[in-house]
Amino acid sequence: MSTICPNCFRHNFRENCYDGPEICVFCGYDLKTKPEASLRLPPGTELKKRYIIGTESTNDGTYQIYRACDFKKDSEVTVWELLPQKLEKRMEDGGISFSDEETKKKFQQSCDELICKCSIIKNLDIEEGMLVPLDSFTENGTAYIVTEAITGDTLLDYRSGIGGRLSKREAFTIMLPILKSIGLLNKYDLKHGGVWLSSMYFTQNGKIKLGALGNTETAHSDTDKTSDINDAGFALFSLIAGGADAHEDEEPKDISKGTVNDKLAAFGLNKSEAAPIAAAIYSKGSIAETGAMKKLIMRVEKTLKESRTSGNAQKDDTTISITGKRKKPLVWAGAALILIGLSIIGLLFAADKISPMQAETQEAEEMELPEETSDFQEIGIPEMAQGERRAEEIGMP
Repeated sequence: MSTICPNCFRHNFRENCYDGPEICVFCGYDLKTKPEASLRLPPGTELKKRYIIGTESTNDGTYQIYRACDFKKDSEVTVWELLPQKLEKRMEDGGISFSDEETKKKFQQSCDELICKCSIIKNLDIEEGMLVPLDSFTENGTAYIVTEAITGDTLLDYRSGIGGRLSKREAFTIMLPILKSIGLLNKYDLKHGGVWLSSMYFTQNGKIKLGALGNTETAHSDTDKTSDINDAGFALFSLIAGGADAHEDEEPKDISKGTVNDKLAAFGLNKSEAAPIAAAIYSKGSIAETGAMKKLIMRVEKTLKESRTSGNAQKDDTTISITGKRKKPLVWAGAALILIGLSIIGLLFAADKISPMQAETQEAEEMELPEETSDFQEIGIPEMAQGERRAEEIGMP
C-alpha cells in the first residue's frame, strides 16, 4: 500500500490517527473506496515505481488521462495512458486484455512507435505551445506519457464559457505559441494529427498548450503535414468567428474561402489578417502552399506587434486576470477609490472635525488614480471562466 493519498497526494496512510490507517487525515479520502466500473486504473496505482495515479481521470478518445503524483520530485503531473480503441476490459492487475494476438501485436507496435516519437519530441523547443513528454515508458501492456500537470479544462470549454467567441487579439495571443510548435513538428517531419480546440489544455501554471500526443505521426509527405495546417487555421477561425471544432460535423471544407474572409472581416480582421487563415484552412500541400503555416505565424506576430504599438491598443484589450475574469476598466477602479475616499473623509470629520477645505484637499490626495499601463501581456489563464464572463464583455455584436 502506498503511503501517499491518491486524492490530495499527501503522505498520510499507515499513520496512527483516529480516522484509521486507510483514511486520509487531510482530505478524508477512504483508500477502500472503489471507482465506478470503468477502464481506468484504480486510484493509488503505482507506475514505474515513481508515479501514483490519482482519483481524477478523463478520456479524450485516445488516452485515459490521469491526475497523478511524481513522488520522487514531490510534484503533480498528468499521466496519459494509451488505450486500444475497442478495449472491453482490463485485468485486475491493471493489464490490458486483447481479443486476439493480432490485435495485441498491432497495439504493441503502436506503443513502441509512440515511445520513439516522444523521445524525438521532448528534444524539440516546443514547450511554449505543446505539452512536452517529461517521461515515457511501457507498462501493463500499453504506453504511458508523463507531462506537466493540466487542469482538465480545454480551450473549447473556455470559449464556450465566455459566449462562444474571442477577440482577435486574444485568439492570436493564445494561438501563436501553438502555431509555432506545430510548425516545428512539421519541420522535423512529424505531424500532430489533433490540432483541435478540445485538445488544447490549460496547464496549472496558467498556459494553454496542445496535448493529444497519441495522434503524433510521421509525416511522409507535405500533404500529410497539411492536416495540422488545415486544423490550425480552422481553430483560429473558430475562436474568432465561433462555430464547431475542427473535428466536429461542421468541417472547414463546407465553408468557402470567401465566406471565411467575410466572417473574419465581420469580427474586425482586415484582408491581410484574414487571408493567411483562409490559406491555411485550404492548404493542399502543393509546393506553392507548403509555406502556409509560416505565413500564418508571420501575420499573427505582425498583428500582435502592431496592436502593442497602436494608440488604440487598449480598445481591444483582452488580458485576463489570474481569476479567469477580464480586467475591469479603470473607471471602476476610480469609482471604488472615490467611495473609499468619501468614507475616509466622513470618519475624519467625525473624529477630527476637519474643515471642508481640508476635506477637499484630502479627498484630492486620496483619489490619486493608478497609472494606466498597457494590459497587453502574455496571456496566462490558470482558471476557467465557467461562464462568468458575459458575451458583451468581449465586444460581441
